[in-house]
Amino acid sequence: MQRQPSNRTTRTEQRLKAGIGLINGISLGAIALLIALEAVKHLQTTESVASLPMLLVDGLSLATNGFVVYLLYRHRDRDLNLRGVFLHGVADATSALSALVAASVMYWFGWLWADAAASLFVVLVISFSALSLIKSGWQMLRQDSRYPPPKATVI
Repeated sequence: MQRQPSNRTTRTEQRLKAGIGLINGISLGAIALLIALEAVKHLQTTESVASLPMLLVDGLSLATNGFVVYLLYRHRDRDLNLRGVFLHGVADATSALSALVAASVMYWFGWLWADAAASLFVVLVISFSALSLIKSGWQMLRQDSRYPPPKATVI
């Protein structure tokens, strides 16, 4: 005979999932900030980048992350943490794609600033994902703080 979870256990699990989702969003925001700082530093001091090896690595990264995103796509709405993993995968795939484009531009045209510009684009994508997770996690925690919900009055 399997024991049914108590209302308290379910509530605790929901709060834990919301808190982890919130932390996940905050960590994505911190990553975006670090990438932005490095991109600005790279714009100020352009240095040569080995664009051909970068093309190969970014192509492999895009294929791998694209496959992960494909696998996670149908599960992304199951709960906040799966959504966070999915958004991490999307951010990684976007990063690989933009780095692939930047490496191509640097290889063919010699535009060294393309790498920093691609990084700033990735910062925007990651920031939107981070804000979405932070908002959802915060809303779930606030909603749970009003538990149990007020009783409906029947007229």
